[in-house]
Amino acid sequence: MRNTNGILGFKLFVAMVCFSIFSINAQYTLSDVYFDGSKFIAISNNGYLIESTDGINWVEFSIQNGTWTDIGFDNNNTYVIVGTNSIIYKQGSNSWISASNVPSGNWKSVIYDNINNLFVLFQLVAQIM
Repeated sequence: MRNTNGILGFKLFVAMVCFSIFSINAQYTLSDVYFDGSKFIAISNNGYLIESTDGINWVEFSIQNGTWTDIGFDNNNTYVIVGTNSIIYKQGSNSWISASNVPSGNWKSVIYDNINNLFVLFQLVAQIM
């Protein structure tokens, strides 16, 4: 017998997020949604981050304006959000902080490397030949 709990769980997650996003006020232009196992986090490019534990009721937080593209999580209560020339992070229940000593870049994605215990950022680089 094949285990389909993961597939069904993913479909339920996608359906709940899609339904919930359509019910969110139009003031948000969402660029990414992340689920850490206990809450949803969605980022917008107009200075807002919204969180929900049920995918229906959302709480709004102000973050700096930016072209945000991705959210990363380290499975230990640290989140990183990347965007064009900007990176912010949050540890625990602390507020969002701008990362310092990080090179500027057109950051598109962030993942957490569990083996080396660090966040890995990806950017697009254009070369003219």
